[in-house]
Amino acid sequence: MAIVHSLEQIKASNATLLEELGEHAEAYLQILRDWKANPTVELRAKLEVAASVLKNHAEILEPSLELEDELSDEE
Repeated sequence: MAIVHSLEQIKASNATLLEELGEHAEAYLQILRDWKANPTVELRAKLEVAASVLKNHAEILEPSLELEDELSDEE
């Protein structure tokens, strides 16, 4: 069973992923500022989780953006 997505669906998905990535980046930076002001083990753990979330979003987004580029080039 093949899953076919239109270029418009991929663009919309990528826009959502980019927005979420931006929100997570802002949250990471806030945790980093808090940690620099008060370096606790709890904040360090939150930093590690936030970094992992950012990495996961980037790993999902990268191939999707590449697919969008390829499909855009074909049009």
